[in-house]
Amino acid sequence: YSSQDALLMALMSGEIDAIFDYANPVSYTLLDLVSGDSNVDLGESAYTGNYQVCFGMEEGRVFVDKAAREALIKCLDWDLLCNVINGPYGQIPGSGVITPACKGFDGSLWTFYQDVDEANQILDDAGYLDVNGDGLREKPDGSELSVKVTPQFTSKKQELLNRIADVIIASLKNVGISAYIDTESLQSNEIWEANMVDGNYDMNIGYTTSGVAQYRTAFRYFVADVLPDDTENTAGSTWIWGTNHDPKLTEETWGITYAASEAEYLEHVGNLQKMASEDLFAFALCWERAFFPYRTDRYEGFSNWNSWGVINTETWYHVTAK
Repeated sequence: YSSQDALLMALMSGEIDAIFDYANPVSYTLLDLVSGDSNVDLGESAYTGNYQVCFGMEEGRVFVDKAAREALIKCLDWDLLCNVINGPYGQIPGSGVITPACKGFDGSLWTFYQDVDEANQILDDAGYLDVNGDGLREKPDGSELSVKVTPQFTSKKQELLNRIADVIIASLKNVGISAYIDTESLQSNEIWEANMVDGNYDMNIGYTTSGVAQYRTAFRYFVADVLPDDTENTAGSTWIWGTNHDPKLTEETWGITYAASEAEYLEHVGNLQKMASEDLFAFALCWERAFFPYRTDRYEGFSNWNSWGVINTETWYHVTAK
């Protein structure tokens, strides 16, 4: 089917009974197409994946400074961001990056909030002042401060990623920080990825799919290195887009991949959430609800999995014709 609209119309007509599209739930904006049919379940569930920001941490980049990272997070219009991403279903995220649907989620960490006055005070105290009186802040050394906001290049989600960038840029303007969208990276995936690998960005707006978030962790997009003793690079060289060289972050992130037990996996996941909450080297933009609608009039016994919908192995053991 060429679009989600067409897919939902096929569901409504009875042409199909259920749908699946990995890491691409039906948009909340289309739910009205099926919400009035008593034979269609919306297939709602918690979502493990999320939209997130990865800071550029190479030398000279503004967000190497934790004060700048904290001020950015606290100036953001969180209600608007969540509404843009997931409408009335979006939840303001906590500081541990991964969502409540993920194994090992730590619900004790602080939740993000908008406080423009606090963000302004953080910037003032850190030396980001309007030196020349033009209404915009300069860096502590007096040089120009201009934040490059880079949305990930992707055919499916580009419009939404660009809208998220708009919200972030507007929020930064409210605390006197000049920011602009990285139009160069929007030209092609090759250009975007080259800029990521080279560390040529201040903040990248990306997306962790549901499977990666649950089984390999959203944190792998933030690290710049494989494990020191990984001479054969078995951790994989692809998707190494981060610029954070913290050896502890590297150890904990790849430790998830190599975990030999659930207990070991959970220990690494817990440590990573605490690190993110304290250091703010990256953050989630929204915690979402997923929708994979399915018909209930011809079959029963569907099992609706978080982030996955009813097309899963458990369903095949349970579903029967009515």
